[in-house]
Amino acid sequence: MFESRLFRGLWLYASVCCGVVAASTQPAHARPMDDRASALATQAMSRDYANNDYDRARSKLRRALKRCGKRRCSPEVRSTIYRNLGVVYLAQGKTRSARSAFKRAVDLDSSGRLDSAVSTPEVNAEFKRAGGAVDEAAEEGSGEAQTSEEGATDYVDSVEAMSPRDPASKDPRPRSWLSLSVQQDTLLYDRTQPVCGRPEYTCFSGANEYKGSIWPQYGNRVSGGLALATTRVLLGFDQLIGRNFQIGVRAGFAFRGGPVLRGGEKFLPAHAELRLAYYFGSDPFLDSGVRPYLAVGGGIAEVRSRLEIDYYPDAAAYNQARKATLDAWRTSGRGFVAPSFGTQFAFARGSALNLELRWMFMLGASGHAPAVSLGFAQGF
Repeated sequence: MFESRLFRGLWLYASVCCGVVAASTQPAHARPMDDRASALATQAMSRDYANNDYDRARSKLRRALKRCGKRRCSPEVRSTIYRNLGVVYLAQGKTRSARSAFKRAVDLDSSGRLDSAVSTPEVNAEFKRAGGAVDEAAEEGSGEAQTSEEGATDYVDSVEAMSPRDPASKDPRPRSWLSLSVQQDTLLYDRTQPVCGRPEYTCFSGANEYKGSIWPQYGNRVSGGLALATTRVLLGFDQLIGRNFQIGVRAGFAFRGGPVLRGGEKFLPAHAELRLAYYFGSDPFLDSGVRPYLAVGGGIAEVRSRLEIDYYPDAAAYNQARKATLDAWRTSGRGFVAPSFGTQFAFARGSALNLELRWMFMLGASGHAPAVSLGFAQGF
């Protein structure tokens, strides 16, 4: 088995090299990026495709086309790359994408031929459908068995290496994901006066709740805006559904909840959330790269924030400019709904950094709590 695959790899490498040399040594069409793009395409087919790593092969072929742009490679070289890309798409079961790649290859160079090392009945049929020409010998010979001295055949093994993956085989996309993230909450404040004395605020002087007098004319006010609030650490589990949707849960613990407020109400540090996310792109989890997404979540959480406010105990203190300060704590939630926009930066197919912006609509003690989170996700 190993010798058979080694032979196929060497044969594929030699075939691709010959095709690339033939395409890139035509002086009338040679372009500055031909050699570099051809080398990358050769590596994609001889190493990655030959080892059934179709995702990596496709990624390298796309990079080769990106290097070529529209004018930096000759039509022959670009056609060769598109033909190989069509072969890889077929190996992944992406027939429509393969047809598009074959059509582009024929448009660039109608005289181009498929490499015999990658020719199968399906590849030949799709290439002919796109308008390409297939040699009769290659068409008849594709799929023929080659018998060894013991009478065994390599045909089945060669088809397994070059034909599309069995739908029952292992899905290359990581389906299950674990994540660990840190989320920083903020709380949106309206312009308010007075602050201390309102039911949604509790004012503290040091470690004790302030119950002294506050002059109502000046001070004791909030101008409005955003203030830093709780910080939470979240552990997540997400399951990929199809190609673009994830359903998951988040559980965690929030910090910086402050002191016990009026009536002995303690801060609720627990966070529990159910969420659904949609990732943009035709098949975002098949490759590394940037994966933008939209999500919506909801569950249990409480957000608290502290503002420092100025006040005067009485008119005499105001006249003498004896201003003092208090810590005004505000609580929102115990329930929430949160739409989110995020981006996953996948530096490998199953490893990524997550950056997410969300707007938490707090339920119960109503409020608006924009938040940002940064985390790491590992797929398996």
